[in-house]
Amino acid sequence: MLKLLFLCMGNICRSPAAQAIMQRMVDERGLCDEFVIDSAGTIDYHEGELPDHRMLAALRRHGYSSAHRSRPFDPARDFAGFDLIVAMDAANARWLASHCPDEGYAKHVIMMGDYLTGKHRGRVFTVVPDPYYGTADDFELTIELLEDACESLLSAILKKTVRISSFLLCATIAMSAIASPLKAVWHMGTNGARAGWYSSRFVLTNVAPDTLRAADWTFYFNQFSRRVELPTNCPVDIKEVSTTYYQVTPRSTCRNLAPGDTLVVDMLMRGTMLNISYSPMGGHVVMNKTGEVLPVKIEVAPLEKPGQWQNRPNDYPDGNRVYDFNATINAVNDAYTANDYDIFPTPKQVVMGSGYTTLGGLVKVKAGWLLGGKDAKKAASLLKIELLARGIYSAGGGNTTIKVKINKSLSENPEYYTLSVNDGKIEITGAALAGAQNGVKTLIAAIDHCRGGKLQNAEVVDW
Repeated sequence: MLKLLFLCMGNICRSPAAQAIMQRMVDERGLCDEFVIDSAGTIDYHEGELPDHRMLAALRRHGYSSAHRSRPFDPARDFAGFDLIVAMDAANARWLASHCPDEGYAKHVIMMGDYLTGKHRGRVFTVVPDPYYGTADDFELTIELLEDACESLLSAILKKTVRISSFLLCATIAMSAIASPLKAVWHMGTNGARAGWYSSRFVLTNVAPDTLRAADWTFYFNQFSRRVELPTNCPVDIKEVSTTYYQVTPRSTCRNLAPGDTLVVDMLMRGTMLNISYSPMGGHVVMNKTGEVLPVKIEVAPLEKPGQWQNRPNDYPDGNRVYDFNATINAVNDAYTANDYDIFPTPKQVVMGSGYTTLGGLVKVKAGWLLGGKDAKKAASLLKIELLARGIYSAGGGNTTIKVKINKSLSENPEYYTLSVNDGKIEITGAALAGAQNGVKTLIAAIDHCRGGKLQNAEVVDW
């Protein structure tokens, strides 16, 4: 009997759909006694929920059904309990890599995208994209991709030719502590560089002692979902491989980088740069030969001139205030100021308390319907990604609890939030999703600025 588990982020869209599709294919071949098929998610925000209603509707249109209830992946149980774990995209695979208890379990993990055949709607897909923030047509596309991949995967299983993902077959499964060969600095350009678009650029520098070949690396970063356009002579391709998760791949014309060499990547992003919280974050480099995953802290160059933010009343942060504050901002290597909240941009109101909140390797992150519904969960998702990039796991345990909440009565300004840090209890409360996300950004910046994982207790108000 082969035990097969599909994995996506929330376990309410792609993975339960794959489970339903594969189950029917197995049943139709009279193999139901030979397979156990399940699905799970990397997060627990939807635990106990049925699949998304849009996914259920798409499944019904294709003759499928699902009564699956969302559950989070349990590393202690599921790595050992399943013969194959199928990740929907690279973000899911990275999550598995960071939670894998033993190198041997890497051979259990495969990528769904490795079993997609040919083009779909004129495009070649390497992953199954998350339809959650899309339209009904995106859910239809998900079904098409999963039917193709499941058919191919089942055939490979029966022929015993399953392809193990090279993404996870690396010397060390957890994210390596080896320094990244790339340094990444993001520079804001200007809003309105083209009607409805803003300009920005990455400056990537080879900080390794050896030449970095263009074919040897792929760079990834997180950012609020935006359409990206590149100049024709751009040395790289950039694509959104899943919601808020971007892949930067050198083109064949990209030159190799000698030690100290830089690569400038100019971009146009659809929309307006409202504030610094919309900047890229959470980067890493995958070394293509070894599959090694190396975290990269993305430095954000200070905003320098009007036009680099949307300056409206009550915007967060206030544009003129940021402009004036640039002259006083501490450089990265400046002496520590003994204030964990002396960060950029500085919150408008900070009342320091006594004592500290310790942030170890494990924390509890809470968000849910009683704390503000889907928006609270979205902000908490951003928080979990950023914590993981810093080696802080939100799988439970530890002495610190972080709650993310939405309280619409807090303020009419959607950017408004409060942040409370008090002896192991941290609460972020936003007037809306934007405020909660701003609170997450402030907390992460303070964590980066604190010393020894001890964050000073404080009450923060900002908008």
